[in-house]
Amino acid sequence: MPIRYSIRILLLNQANELLLMCADDPSTTNIEGKPSGKYWFTIGGEIEEGESLEEAAKRELFEETGLSPEAVTFGPIVWQEISI
Repeated sequence: MPIRYSIRILLLNQANELLLMCADDPSTTNIEGKPSGKYWFTIGGEIEEGESLEEAAKRELFEETGLSPEAVTFGPIVWQEISI
C-alpha cells in the first residue's frame, strides 16, 4: 500500500466554531463496499513533493476555501503521526 503524506487544518473562527466540509461521494464506500453516504471532514489534502507542512497548509486552505494565508493566523501542529 503506498504511503500518502497529507495535512489537515482545524480552522476556527473568532467564536471558536470549526469549519467542516461536507461530501456525498458514491465512490466512497464502507467496508461492505456500499456507498458511505454524506460525511464531514476538515480542510486539507496531500502534501506535494518538496512542500513544507506550512506551504501545504496554505495551499490547501486557499484551494478549498479561497482564503488567503494572510487572512489566517496559523497555530501550532496539534497532532502528527509518522508510521512506516
